[in-house]
Amino acid sequence: MNVLMSGNVDLAQHCAKRSSFVAAARSDLLSSVAERFRIFRAEKTYAVKSGKWYFEFEAVTAEDMRVGWTRPGCRPDQELGTDDQSFVFDGFKAQRWHQGNEHFGRSWQAGDVVGCLVDMNEYTMTFTLNGEVLLDDSGSELAFKDFEVADGFIPVCSLGLSQVGRMNFGNDVGTLKYFTICGLQEGYEPFAVNMNRDITMWFSKRLPQFVPVPANHEHVEVTRIDGTVDSSPCLKVIQRSFGSQNSNTDIAFYRLSMPIECAEVFCKVSIGGLANTNILPQKNEIEDFDADSDFEVLMKTAHGHLASATAEKEKESAKTEFNNHKDYNQEKPSRLKQR
Repeated sequence: MNVLMSGNVDLAQHCAKRSSFVAAARSDLLSSVAERFRIFRAEKTYAVKSGKWYFEFEAVTAEDMRVGWTRPGCRPDQELGTDDQSFVFDGFKAQRWHQGNEHFGRSWQAGDVVGCLVDMNEYTMTFTLNGEVLLDDSGSELAFKDFEVADGFIPVCSLGLSQVGRMNFGNDVGTLKYFTICGLQEGYEPFAVNMNRDITMWFSKRLPQFVPVPANHEHVEVTRIDGTVDSSPCLKVIQRSFGSQNSNTDIAFYRLSMPIECAEVFCKVSIGGLANTNILPQKNEIEDFDADSDFEVLMKTAHGHLASATAEKEKESAKTEFNNHKDYNQEKPSRLKQR
């Protein structure tokens, strides 16, 4: 299974809301909520608690990215390795991360492949780069050891802005570039071995947030226009923008809403404007209602064929003046002649 991950994410727009019925973009807050990284992880149900497992990560770009293993409880808003959930390798800074960072291995280049190995029996984690085992400053090949299994581990990676990586879990073992060199010989298995379906992946995404807009906002002015008998209430939003003709234009987002109150009973407004609580037509109105749908026409025609001879004569005498429907009895002979 090859999963292409992309960190090409737009800066999160920090929006604002005035009272309960307006929201507008606040460009002055953009820098504080920029999405600096995006986390990709496997579905929690794939967590492994025993065995020896392997997957690969290809660094399509070569900058700020981290890859490794995490517990199912990792938070999407927490950078990988800054808490006790994740055990990852940062190939851009040549560091290992778990509740802090230490120098580890060497930096990667675009196109390099990182092998991620976890031994749930010996409680160790190892990383390789293009088939070579990475070492720490003491010369040990163990990136992490003596960890608790708890709820198990799943593959994870995080990508910085405009970064791209590719995860390969080994549904097709032949697509793994370095598994036979540093995985198979040590008794490891591809993470997705014997899986017919692709592994479900989850990723984090920061959504815009809305905060109150002050009444004296320098760019946005909102006015509520009350409704009348002929028109509904509405909102008037005015945005004042300043700058030269060649200056960059900020994009503003608005979220408009208006509180409403519902009557205790349904009602309809009569011609004079007074409310009538009875929304259903009276019985005599239903009887006097003459529907002209095709269904009603067919029903009337069928009833006409079942009527008595006297009723037929009365209908014939009235046809010349009131009948606007075709007489199918008269059309039938003509159709036979045409055939």
